[in-house]
Amino acid sequence: MWLALHGLRRHPRRTVLTASGVAAGACAYVLLVGSAQGLLRHFHAVTTFFGADFVVEQAGATSPWGSVLSETDVRAMRSARGIAHASRIALGKTRLIGTPYFLVFGLDPGEPLLARMPVVAGRPPRPDADEVLLGEQAAARLRAGVMQTLDVRGRRFIVSGIYRTGHAVLDAGGILDLTVTQRLFNLRDAVNLVFLELTGDVGARTVAGELARARPGLEIMPARVWGESYGQFELIDAFAHFLAGLAVLIAAFGVSNVLHMSIAERSSELAVLRAIGWTRQRVAALVLAESAAVVVLGVVMAFVVSELLLVLARSAAVGSTFTATFLPPHVSAGLFAEAVAVSFIAALLGAVAPLTRAIRIHPATVLHGV
Repeated sequence: MWLALHGLRRHPRRTVLTASGVAAGACAYVLLVGSAQGLLRHFHAVTTFFGADFVVEQAGATSPWGSVLSETDVRAMRSARGIAHASRIALGKTRLIGTPYFLVFGLDPGEPLLARMPVVAGRPPRPDADEVLLGEQAAARLRAGVMQTLDVRGRRFIVSGIYRTGHAVLDAGGILDLTVTQRLFNLRDAVNLVFLELTGDVGARTVAGELARARPGLEIMPARVWGESYGQFELIDAFAHFLAGLAVLIAAFGVSNVLHMSIAERSSELAVLRAIGWTRQRVAALVLAESAAVVVLGVVMAFVVSELLLVLARSAAVGSTFTATFLPPHVSAGLFAEAVAVSFIAALLGAVAPLTRAIRIHPATVLHGV
């Protein structure tokens, strides 16, 4: 290992640039995969925050917005055994000046969900009024305060208050009265989701089974696994892993190129080592040690850079952006270990060609030309 480090120290600029390439790949892996996992985590947190036992949507819906539940469906849920509360949610998404993607949650003031929103300024919207309760992140991004007005789909809404839940999906949007939301997004009397809370005197499986038999067009699932029912989240996670792995692989090609150059410059040195008794295995170990040292330096740099970027994403200047809120607050040990493992595997693949060249060096041929 000392000889490997000595070889890297002889070309410090090249070593640092190569390690920087590894760091960029590992950093991309951490941030991309961490963002995908953060999105799913925040999505799950919605049901956890509201304390729902079950989430009900239209069977076969590919997204919450694609689910349509009629008033008849809601009445069937409320009359089922073991249901304490059935809270309706109408969803909408639109563009506002200052944000290209604004989520609207339509809640009924007479149902439990709105009462659980922690209002930090102002008050909740009144029934059937053109008022909006803004999430803290949305208010900061829109620079909107209590009693100011917002234009939502051509209608003027007064900001009645601001709430803070600590969950990005909720805090980046706004809450309107349910009936107002239904009219605004042409839902008529339909809603997109219903959150069910159980009384506890009837088993959860019994409640779900009876409701499914009574309304076969509904999909009833435990709140803890609701987000996993959408293939989009799996696709996002898979695509993030693919892009992140590709970034690490590109960095590995950089390591391969540097090792090729190093071996070409040190062919005489390696030939001498072979001539004094070094085996091919020992030469291979030297090349692999150099590659491992570069990767170690790169992943250490990646950890530092990733932490700095996460701090920057949560700063006042950047932290109000919608996507930054899905990033983890810190690099988790599990995710970093995953990035390190992928980096080493990619570097090992990148070292195959230089390694083959190194062990094929013939002492007599190289030293004859010296």
